[in-house]
Amino acid sequence: MKTIAKIVILMIAVVIMVIPVVGCGKSIDGLIKELEHPNFTVRESAAHHLGKMGDPRAVEPLIQALKDEAWQVRDTAAEALGQIGDPRAVEPLVEALKDEGWQVRMIAAYALGYIGDPRAVEPLLEALKDEDKNVREGAAFALGKMGDPRTVEPEPTPIPTPPGGTPSAPGTIPQVVCGMSDCYGYNTPTCGCGRPDCI
Repeated sequence: MKTIAKIVILMIAVVIMVIPVVGCGKSIDGLIKELEHPNFTVRESAAHHLGKMGDPRAVEPLIQALKDEAWQVRDTAAEALGQIGDPRAVEPLVEALKDEGWQVRMIAAYALGYIGDPRAVEPLLEALKDEDKNVREGAAFALGKMGDPRTVEPEPTPIPTPPGGTPSAPGTIPQVVCGMSDCYGYNTPTCGCGRPDCI
């Protein structure tokens, strides 16, 4: 009985390991097709998984997904393109910096930073003037990651002293609890586990 149990456990382990590999090997065409599914959540999920797979065959379909009617699909497509890192995505992501949705503009900025193509520098400098703070932070992060000398760290400012408290040193930030969900999947200097104040 012990031998049979060991065989069963071994078979289960093999199935668990093999199924994801087989799925990844056969699923890219199916995922690309799902980018045209009528349900936007299916399209969003497809874009997410294509980014995780990192296959360059997904680049052109994901570029098309940047024009999707649902912003959730557009920002996930931008994130996926940043994960793949193909330079073909640079100009479409630059265009995405003008998207009506701030979430899309922000993720496009981060994605451009991860690709690191110098063609994105001027558009990212313009994005530093975006009306949305999250987009400006994304552009600043991207420029910093690309090592552009025109990116300057802001001067540290002191934190107001609470009544009866001890004055904080300039630049001191209280510790906060934060998560990667705040970063839309990116571990940045000011967000998620990359935050110096994160516990």
